[in-house]
Amino acid sequence: MKISFSDKHLPVAVVIIIAVVVFIAMDLQRKTPETTIEAQPPEVQSGIARLVNFRDAARAADLAFVLPEWPQTPGQVHQSVDKAIEKSNQLLDKIASIEPYLASFKTTVQAYE
Repeated sequence: MKISFSDKHLPVAVVIIIAVVVFIAMDLQRKTPETTIEAQPPEVQSGIARLVNFRDAARAADLAFVLPEWPQTPGQVHQSVDKAIEKSNQLLDKIASIEPYLASFKTTVQAYE
């Protein structure tokens, strides 16, 4: 199976994708007056209130209602990115360790998993 780009470019592509995700996440994490709950239109505020009520009802029914926890500080974002890069590099090392004559879609997916 021939890959259309060099294997050495794959880690660069992964890093670029991660960087884009980080910049988007950092942009979403910014707290400006325009993004506070109080600054939102009433229909958005009522939607948030319904979400809070739903969470409280879930707790009363002994159900788990958990929103994902996102990094809150630049340090946490950097730590999260470092972990993602480390994990990606480990997976890429496993894939790269496949002997070229044994490489196929199936063996690549198996190495990834």
